[in-house]
Amino acid sequence: FLLAQSLDGLCRFYYDHGRFQKGLSICRAAAVLVEQKEAPAWLRLMVRSLSWQSVFSASLGHLDLAISLCQESLAMLQDKQLAAEDSRPEKAFALLQLAQHLTQRDLQEAGRLAEESASLYRELADQWGKADALETVGQVAWLTADYQNTFNTLQECLQLRRALNDSRGMAAVLGTLGFFCFQMG
Repeated sequence: FLLAQSLDGLCRFYYDHGRFQKGLSICRAAAVLVEQKEAPAWLRLMVRSLSWQSVFSASLGHLDLAISLCQESLAMLQDKQLAAEDSRPEKAFALLQLAQHLTQRDLQEAGRLAEESASLYRELADQWGKADALETVGQVAWLTADYQNTFNTLQECLQLRRALNDSRGMAAVLGTLGFFCFQMG
Protein backbone atom coordinates (compact mmCIF):
# COMPACT_ATOMS: atom_id res chain seq x y z
CA PHE A 1 0.00 0.00 0.00
CA LEU A 2 2.50 2.54 -1.21
CA LEU A 3 -0.34 4.97 -1.87
CA ALA A 4 -1.45 4.85 1.77
CA GLN A 5 2.07 5.51 3.02
CA SER A 6 2.68 8.45 0.73
CA LEU A 7 -0.70 10.22 0.73
CA ASP A 8 -0.16 12.20 3.93
CA GLY A 9 3.34 13.31 3.02
CA LEU A 10 2.35 14.29 -0.49
CA CYS A 11 -0.73 16.16 0.70
CA ARG A 12 1.21 17.99 3.40
CA PHE A 13 3.78 19.01 0.77
CA TYR A 14 1.10 20.39 -1.53
CA TYR A 15 -0.63 22.14 1.37
CA ASP A 16 2.57 23.70 2.73
CA HIS A 17 3.49 24.96 -0.73
CA GLY A 18 0.04 26.41 -1.45
CA ARG A 19 -0.63 23.98 -4.28
CA PHE A 20 -4.21 23.35 -3.21
CA GLN A 21 -5.65 22.48 -6.62
CA LYS A 22 -2.88 19.94 -7.26
CA GLY A 23 -3.42 18.41 -3.81
CA LEU A 24 -7.14 18.19 -4.43
CA SER A 25 -6.52 16.47 -7.77
CA ILE A 26 -4.21 13.90 -6.17
CA CYS A 27 -6.76 13.13 -3.45
CA ARG A 28 -9.56 12.76 -5.98
CA ALA A 29 -7.39 10.40 -8.04
CA ALA A 30 -6.63 8.34 -4.93
CA ALA A 31 -10.34 8.19 -4.09
CA VAL A 32 -11.22 6.98 -7.60
CA LEU A 33 -8.50 4.36 -7.35
CA VAL A 34 -9.87 2.89 -4.12
CA GLU A 35 -13.61 3.53 -4.37
CA GLN A 36 -14.40 0.05 -5.70
CA LYS A 37 -12.16 -1.71 -3.21
CA GLU A 38 -13.79 -3.15 -0.11
CA ALA A 39 -10.91 -4.26 2.11
CA PRO A 40 -10.69 -2.30 5.37
CA ALA A 41 -7.29 -0.84 4.50
CA TRP A 42 -8.76 0.63 1.32
CA LEU A 43 -11.71 2.09 3.23
CA ARG A 44 -9.31 3.72 5.66
CA LEU A 45 -7.39 5.20 2.73
CA MET A 46 -10.65 6.52 1.28
CA VAL A 47 -11.45 8.20 4.62
CA ARG A 48 -8.01 9.80 4.70
CA SER A 49 -8.36 10.92 1.09
CA LEU A 50 -11.74 12.55 1.77
CA SER A 51 -10.35 14.32 4.82
CA TRP A 52 -7.46 15.71 2.79
CA GLN A 53 -9.88 16.73 0.04
CA SER A 54 -11.68 18.75 2.70
CA VAL A 55 -8.44 20.54 3.60
CA PHE A 56 -7.80 21.55 0.01
CA SER A 57 -11.44 22.42 -0.63
CA ALA A 58 -11.51 24.75 2.38
CA SER A 59 -8.25 26.32 1.25
CA LEU A 60 -9.83 27.00 -2.13
CA GLY A 61 -12.80 28.72 -0.46
CA HIS A 62 -15.31 25.86 -0.59
CA LEU A 63 -16.16 25.59 3.11
CA ASP A 64 -19.52 23.85 2.68
CA LEU A 65 -17.91 21.17 0.52
CA ALA A 66 -15.06 20.80 3.03
CA ILE A 67 -17.49 20.25 5.89
CA SER A 68 -19.47 17.76 3.82
CA LEU A 69 -16.34 15.79 2.90
CA CYS A 70 -15.33 15.51 6.58
CA GLN A 71 -18.81 14.38 7.54
CA GLU A 72 -18.71 11.79 4.76
CA SER A 73 -15.32 10.50 5.92
CA LEU A 74 -16.54 10.22 9.53
CA ALA A 75 -19.67 8.37 8.35
CA MET A 76 -17.50 5.90 6.42
CA LEU A 77 -15.70 5.06 9.66
CA GLN A 78 -18.97 3.51 10.87
CA ASP A 79 -18.74 0.84 8.15
CA LYS A 80 -18.98 -2.67 9.63
CA GLN A 81 -15.83 -3.69 7.73
CA LEU A 82 -13.83 -1.34 9.91
CA ALA A 83 -15.17 -2.76 13.19
CA ALA A 84 -12.09 -4.94 13.71
CA GLU A 85 -9.69 -2.26 12.45
CA ASP A 86 -7.99 0.46 14.46
CA SER A 87 -9.22 3.47 12.53
CA ARG A 88 -8.47 5.97 15.32
CA PRO A 89 -5.77 7.73 13.24
CA GLU A 90 -8.26 8.40 10.43
CA LYS A 91 -10.94 9.46 12.90
CA ALA A 92 -8.59 11.82 14.74
CA PHE A 93 -7.53 13.43 11.47
CA ALA A 94 -11.10 13.79 10.15
CA LEU A 95 -12.30 15.24 13.47
CA LEU A 96 -9.47 17.76 13.49
CA GLN A 97 -10.18 18.89 9.94
CA LEU A 98 -13.89 19.25 10.69
CA ALA A 99 -13.07 21.21 13.85
CA GLN A 100 -10.87 23.58 11.86
CA HIS A 101 -13.60 24.12 9.28
CA LEU A 102 -16.25 24.70 11.94
CA THR A 103 -14.25 27.48 13.62
CA GLN A 104 -15.96 29.67 11.04
CA ARG A 105 -19.47 28.38 11.81
CA ASP A 106 -19.89 26.76 15.24
CA LEU A 107 -17.19 27.41 17.82
CA GLN A 108 -18.70 25.19 20.49
CA GLU A 109 -18.80 22.17 18.16
CA ALA A 110 -15.36 23.03 16.78
CA GLY A 111 -13.96 23.00 20.32
CA ARG A 112 -15.61 19.69 21.16
CA LEU A 113 -14.29 18.04 17.99
CA ALA A 114 -10.78 19.43 18.47
CA GLU A 115 -10.71 18.11 22.05
CA GLU A 116 -11.90 14.69 20.85
CA SER A 117 -9.21 14.68 18.17
CA ALA A 118 -6.52 15.65 20.72
CA SER A 119 -7.70 12.85 23.00
CA LEU A 120 -7.42 10.29 20.19
CA TYR A 121 -3.96 11.53 19.26
CA ARG A 122 -2.93 11.19 22.94
CA GLU A 123 -4.18 7.57 22.97
CA LEU A 124 -2.22 6.89 19.79
CA ALA A 125 0.91 8.61 21.14
CA ASP A 126 0.94 10.63 17.92
CA GLN A 127 2.77 13.77 19.03
CA TRP A 128 2.50 15.52 15.65
CA GLY A 129 -1.26 15.02 15.52
CA LYS A 130 -1.60 16.00 19.16
CA ALA A 131 0.28 19.25 18.52
CA ASP A 132 -1.97 20.07 15.56
CA ALA A 133 -5.08 19.34 17.61
CA LEU A 134 -3.88 21.36 20.59
CA GLU A 135 -3.21 24.33 18.34
CA THR A 136 -6.83 24.19 17.17
CA VAL A 137 -8.08 23.75 20.76
CA GLY A 138 -6.09 26.85 21.74
CA GLN A 139 -7.41 28.89 18.84
CA VAL A 140 -11.01 27.93 19.65
CA ALA A 141 -10.43 28.77 23.32
CA TRP A 142 -9.19 32.21 22.27
CA LEU A 143 -12.19 32.79 20.00
CA THR A 144 -14.54 31.84 22.86
CA ALA A 145 -12.73 34.13 25.33
CA ASP A 146 -11.39 31.26 27.44
CA TYR A 147 -8.08 33.04 27.85
CA GLN A 148 -6.47 30.87 30.53
CA ASN A 149 -7.15 27.74 28.48
CA THR A 150 -5.85 29.54 25.39
CA PHE A 151 -2.51 30.31 27.00
CA ASN A 152 -2.10 26.90 28.67
CA THR A 153 -3.04 24.93 25.56
CA LEU A 154 -0.83 26.94 23.23
CA GLN A 155 2.07 26.61 25.70
CA GLU A 156 1.60 22.82 25.71
CA CYS A 157 1.46 22.86 21.92
CA LEU A 158 4.67 24.92 21.77
CA GLN A 159 6.45 22.44 24.07
CA LEU A 160 5.42 19.59 21.78
CA ARG A 161 6.52 21.46 18.67
CA ARG A 162 9.91 22.12 20.29
CA ALA A 163 10.30 18.46 21.28
CA LEU A 164 9.49 17.49 17.69
CA ASN A 165 11.93 20.08 16.34
CA ASP A 166 9.06 21.41 14.21
CA SER A 167 10.35 24.86 13.31
CA ARG A 168 7.38 25.74 11.10
CA GLY A 169 4.93 24.67 13.81
CA MET A 170 6.90 26.54 16.48
CA ALA A 171 6.84 29.70 14.38
CA ALA A 172 3.06 29.44 13.93
CA VAL A 173 2.38 28.86 17.63
CA LEU A 174 4.80 31.59 18.71
CA GLY A 175 3.08 33.98 16.32
CA THR A 176 -0.31 33.08 17.76
CA LEU A 177 0.97 33.35 21.35
CA GLY A 178 2.62 36.68 20.58
CA PHE A 179 -0.54 38.13 19.09
CA PHE A 180 -2.56 36.72 21.98
CA CYS A 181 -0.25 38.31 24.58
CA PHE A 182 -0.29 41.61 22.66
CA GLN A 183 -4.09 41.66 22.71
CA MET A 184 -4.21 40.76 26.40
CA GLY A 185 -1.86 43.63 27.21
